Amino acid sequence: AESSALNFTSGEGRWGIVTSGVSYLYVRDAIQDLGLQDRVKVLKIGFSHPHPKVLFQAFLRTVDKVLVVEELEPFLEESLKVAAQEGGLTIPIAGKGRELIPREFELDAVKVKRAVSRFFGVPYDPPKVFSIPELPQRPPNLCPGCPHRATFYAVKQTFGQDA
Repeated sequence: AESSALNFTSGEGRWGIVTSGVSYLYVRDAIQDLGLQDRVKVLKIGFSHPHPKVLFQAFLRTVDKVLVVEELEPFLEESLKVAAQEGGLTIPIAGKGRELIPREFELDAVKVKRAVSRFFGVPYDPPKVFSIPELPQRPPNLCPGCPHRATFYAVKQTFGQDA
């Protein structure tokens, strides 16, 4: 894991982001959209087990603070904090633990941009979301030719129209 070409660093600056998987693409978009190309260094982890502790520590020595962007549980974040502790490094490391990034549901570009802007203290104007007008209610229908139509017809014949 330490020498895998799947783990790489990109960008420059004293702020760091550690990420993996699809989150890396969201991070790249956030950095570009927020104009942070010359201020943020990214460590992309493509070979994640075992975690590259030496690589983590080397990365942490080059930045002042780190945001961890990952899907699901804070697997990378916790491992990065352990590597920092074992290396005697005392820089801020945040992610899901500080409510910057939600633990539930999927990440998307807007959630990541919001987290990056909050953590690094840069302005972010989220896109305007317009509400969709309420549509009139209509009963659910099965598509013509759907094999389930016969099943629902039989249930209605047996139990009546309220079934």
